[in-house]
Amino acid sequence: MNASPPLGPATEIPSARIQPAEGLASDQVRTTATKGVVWSFVQICAERASQAAIFIITARLLGPADFGTAAIAVAPALIANHALQGITQAVIQRDDLGPGYVGASLACAIGSSLLMATLIVAAAPMVSYVVGDALAGDLMRASALAPALAGLGLVQEGMLARRFAFSVLAVRRPLAILVGGTLSIALAYLGFGAWSIIAQTVLVAATGTLVCLMAMPVVPASRFSKTEWRDASASATKLMGRQVLDVASQRLPEALLGFLAGPAAAGLFRLAKALLDLVKSILVYPISAGLLPVFARMSGDRQKLESFALNVSVASVVIVSVPALGFAIFSPMIVRIAVGPAWMQTADIMMIFAMTLPPLALVAAIPSFMVARQQAGTLLWCSAAQLLAAMTLVAFGAWWDVVIASFGFTLSMYIGAGLLWSRSLARSAGRDRRTIRDAFSLVALVEISLVAVFVFRHAFASDRVSIALFAISLAAYIGLVPIAFPRLAECTLQALPAKWRGFGRKLRAG
Repeated sequence: MNASPPLGPATEIPSARIQPAEGLASDQVRTTATKGVVWSFVQICAERASQAAIFIITARLLGPADFGTAAIAVAPALIANHALQGITQAVIQRDDLGPGYVGASLACAIGSSLLMATLIVAAAPMVSYVVGDALAGDLMRASALAPALAGLGLVQEGMLARRFAFSVLAVRRPLAILVGGTLSIALAYLGFGAWSIIAQTVLVAATGTLVCLMAMPVVPASRFSKTEWRDASASATKLMGRQVLDVASQRLPEALLGFLAGPAAAGLFRLAKALLDLVKSILVYPISAGLLPVFARMSGDRQKLESFALNVSVASVVIVSVPALGFAIFSPMIVRIAVGPAWMQTADIMMIFAMTLPPLALVAAIPSFMVARQQAGTLLWCSAAQLLAAMTLVAFGAWWDVVIASFGFTLSMYIGAGLLWSRSLARSAGRDRRTIRDAFSLVALVEISLVAVFVFRHAFASDRVSIALFAISLAAYIGLVPIAFPRLAECTLQALPAKWRGFGRKLRAG
């Protein structure tokens, strides 16, 4: 398997090779990184808006019974699709993407997707037995097509990211959701019931793969060596394992809380966490997804990569702290408008969850940094430790109250963020000690403010008080950061492209 015949004209790989970091000028790095983050932000906003609209319409057409059955049946396929993204990340972080490695990655992608589809089909009878409905098993077997189809476009998706084709990737996912959602609504209206959700899931996977194949029609015509297969499969396995642990750390604590504290507590926790996940996906996901190909291209210069990652981390804290305060202050208003006064205890949990946003912002770029540095094993270990902490602390808190359990979950997020930082950028403390100390000080200050919001939360029953307090907090924050933390303000500007930094200087001069 060592021979590697040349590829055809449409399947050239050299242009996908990651160039040395020295070939990237600083301003080009910032411009490319900003472009990736902006396009990722556009993607997640369009994706969330489409999902919310389709979710509401389909749920109203189907009713609770059909919708619940479909949700149970499709969950394994959705988890599989999420796990398969580890293969895409493995392609992005590879220094030398030669024909043999591409062929090995494609074989790994197809093999993994087919294996997951087979496992879903095999587990379908057990799900039917547990649920007590044969339809659930039939739906689950059909949903196995989704990971099987998704596997065909994983390598192409990674290669598009390596070429910084952010606009294509930003359109791909929302377009797939829109196409699949349209079919789902049509089938639900025509009376196909739970099958409409399965059709949506399969069509979303098929459409996303088709877009990738059309934008990057790479079909490796080469064989690969055992070494290339070992490298590709090892990286993909670690990153897929981390994806699974991420899903588990979000979902298993909810199930454990429901088992220990009852469905009402689980419902309050789930709603608050769903709102937190919406904010996290808008604020944190674009940073992580948009920067991975940029970090991978800079991986040849460790000091340069660490310096840029630190600037991004500091800028993320400075920017995300304001939405964190808003999320906490406006929690009662959001709950009252969205779901009604019967769910007002959810606002207390939301205020607690708001405390996770500053430390999450501090490490938003760390997973991409670690993937680019080929530290997938360490990242996997950190995710496993966070999952263990979440399960332990939520279980401990559940014996008292859902609010205490929420504090436990928040503490597990702190532990996870601390592990990520200690295993990645902590070594930069010698060079950037004052900057890191200021960043931690700002996080501590914002956390104290969020604790104060929680302690005096009953004062926010009035919308006028909430709006006035947020306006005062925003004004104080904007005035405080440049004066008390000038290094953080400067790092935030340094993380931006040159033309954006010039605008900031003009604004300060005016």
